[in-house]
Amino acid sequence: EVSRDGDEKLLANLGPNDRVRLFPEGENQCFVRHRESYFALEQVNKGATIVVGDGPEEAFVSSRSGGQEQVVAFINDEDEPVVISWIDFEGTSIEMSQLQSNEQFDLKTFVDHVFTISSAETHEVIGQFTIRLDAAIYRTRQVVDAEDHPVMVAIENQTSGHVKLMWRDDDGASHVLGDLAPNTKSVVETYVGHELYFLSSDGTETKSTTIVPSVTMLRATEKP
Repeated sequence: EVSRDGDEKLLANLGPNDRVRLFPEGENQCFVRHRESYFALEQVNKGATIVVGDGPEEAFVSSRSGGQEQVVAFINDEDEPVVISWIDFEGTSIEMSQLQSNEQFDLKTFVDHVFTISSAETHEVIGQFTIRLDAAIYRTRQVVDAEDHPVMVAIENQTSGHVKLMWRDDDGASHVLGDLAPNTKSVVETYVGHELYFLSSDGTETKSTTIVPSVTMLRATEKP
């Protein structure tokens, strides 16, 4: 289970033909499921069923209509070309773009639309993504445990003042990663395991977030 802050919590390990009933904390809860090198990131409502077949292609979830418009970026971290495909409302895969290594593909789409990234050479599916309102960047190596692998995180300032995105290192020292004017967005490069927080112009710090692979966006918001 993936929280709004991007924290991952293990809910279950399933063997062959296992079935488990989960109780998400709220609507539109996001789950990430790992299977060897393949993973899927899905946003589901209560009562939904997630089925994992014998191969990633059997686990496709069809896109759903009616979602809010969202601009997203797909990034190819592989050493080979990859194909970005949209899974339409009938579950059919439609190729959208082919990316060379380290290339990025920007796309205007909708929340609840489903995309896959697959090898252009072997056609093996690398990952499956359900577009979320709080996520703008999707990578071929979204799930990586290595702390030396850089990840891109979108940041947004929804406050009325300037904020800085800060990284607190292992020695407790703080470093500026980004500076945002009111109601602006940006993208920063960071690493899995890094502790990030926002610092307002009056010196107020937000609760820190430890970067995990599922964290793709951080927002600074006004306190209620």
